[in-house]
Amino acid sequence: MKKILIAILIVLLIVLAYFTIFNGITLGNIQILSVGQIIDVNKKLTSDIENTTALLKKAYPVKKEELSKSVTDLLS
Repeated sequence: MKKILIAILIVLLIVLAYFTIFNGITLGNIQILSVGQIIDVNKKLTSDIENTTALLKKAYPVKKEELSKSVTDLLS
């Protein structure tokens, strides 16, 4: 009897793992992402990091220089 219950629990855990890996699960405030969702979130975060890096390297120094120039003009 115990072996049958353990086998049923193992099968149910395998089914739960399958659905979690391929579909994802949401339980209240807890969300377990599927593999595809993790890949999508990773791509979005990577693009956000690249955009931020580009802004820091290009736009930030230009705007800082414009601000310094405006402060100098205002003070004179």
